[in-house]
Amino acid sequence: MARDVAAKTGDSVLPVMVSYTCNLSLGDVENIIDDPERHQFSFANFIQALQMAQAMKDDEHPVPAGFIVNPDYLGECQKYGFSPDYAIPVRQPLAKALAHHGVDIAVPASITDTLKGYIKGVNWLVRVVAPDVVLGWQVNLWSVGGSQWVYNDFTYDDVFDAVDGTKKKMTINPTLAGKLTAEYALLVGVFEDIEYTTANGVAAVAKGADFMAADRYEADDFTARAYKNGYCYSPFEWDRTFDFCAALSCYLRQPVLPWQVPASRLATVSEPVGALEEKFWGTGGSYLMGHAEIGSAVEAINADLLDIEFLDVHASMMGKNPRELFQRHEWDFTEPKYVDFPSRGIFHVQVGGGATTGVVSAVNNNSSRWMRAKLAAYRDNPLKFEE
Repeated sequence: MARDVAAKTGDSVLPVMVSYTCNLSLGDVENIIDDPERHQFSFANFIQALQMAQAMKDDEHPVPAGFIVNPDYLGECQKYGFSPDYAIPVRQPLAKALAHHGVDIAVPASITDTLKGYIKGVNWLVRVVAPDVVLGWQVNLWSVGGSQWVYNDFTYDDVFDAVDGTKKKMTINPTLAGKLTAEYALLVGVFEDIEYTTANGVAAVAKGADFMAADRYEADDFTARAYKNGYCYSPFEWDRTFDFCAALSCYLRQPVLPWQVPASRLATVSEPVGALEEKFWGTGGSYLMGHAEIGSAVEAINADLLDIEFLDVHASMMGKNPRELFQRHEWDFTEPKYVDFPSRGIFHVQVGGGATTGVVSAVNNNSSRWMRAKLAAYRDNPLKFEE
């Protein structure tokens, strides 16, 4: 599909797959993470995907694909406070999966039956089976115990501190959230090299991950799926989200990719809003790309959006409705907010995901059409890394 799109547009397209080798998004974390059969079959499926991706390499596509692995895995492990030596069956499931696909190579001794061994095992598998793809892991805003801190600094009773391996009471802000999340990822080996021996007996080194993806809950702000779960952002909350991403990159010393960012936009007072659950309005697109029609005026936002009633349980965090949320702080949508992203370690923003507005009209042609127009204009005057 990526090659078909590239052929029609004349532009390079990098397909980026999301792959679960251990799906902790399901909950039941301690049982799932301890199931060797699940690991074996998931490793085998992952090997198949990697082989298919590597097979697409050619002179015009030296990097055939990208993979983001295991959404929610690091977040759950950090939230639980799992140490690097937390016991997980790794070596035998991995060896069986390799044998199933006829990959004749020994699992390195440094890949142990531990949490750190599992993470290094996933990284090593990518480098051995598909050495030319790019690899990223994923972290969550809620890795520190919750995501209330996006709205205001918030105190949690049991935050895992990777420095001393204990849980403690902490007041979390974006910079501290990024620091703690980065320290945990480094503790469990996400970016560590792995020494191994090739099938030909040659000593080699497999590098760790190439980047980190940072997940914002995949729902458009003015849908019940978002605001009833505590996710409806004004520019202030988006500022803090990207402050987290910048801190994450700083403490990792690695590039960060904000992931599953809704591309939905705000409606102005002159636009019909329609059914909220069908039109997928939001703020992410307006924030990223700029929305001069809104500017800095709450009154320019359609009242049908501003008057949505939030759940009482979220009132102390979000206010009673979006109108209250937007009136808390000064803000301005006039200019796009991506201008300083490269200097903050943010190299790309992946929009869409799940039932969320993206660039392709999967759920919402209204906002995605608007985003496509913004991106078309951006392509005429792009932000370049060397600048």
